[in-house]
Amino acid sequence: MAYDLKFQTEKSVKIKIEVNIDPPMKFDTEQKLLLLPYSFMIRCFVLSDLYARKMHAMVFRKWKQRVKSPD
Repeated sequence: MAYDLKFQTEKSVKIKIEVNIDPPMKFDTEQKLLLLPYSFMIRCFVLSDLYARKMHAMVFRKWKQRVKSPD
């Protein structure tokens, strides 16, 4: 599930939020208080588990089927 949020301040701000509704099992999470642009609590993976997920995705991704985005 993904959401694109846009709002206007001094500079244009665009935020893409992706919500995993089926997260992997046995990963640790933590709650963090973010202060900018507004204060709110968020639950996220601990840094070591997030890094492990990224490395797993990189190793097991099917690179030949991946579509490159134009830069």
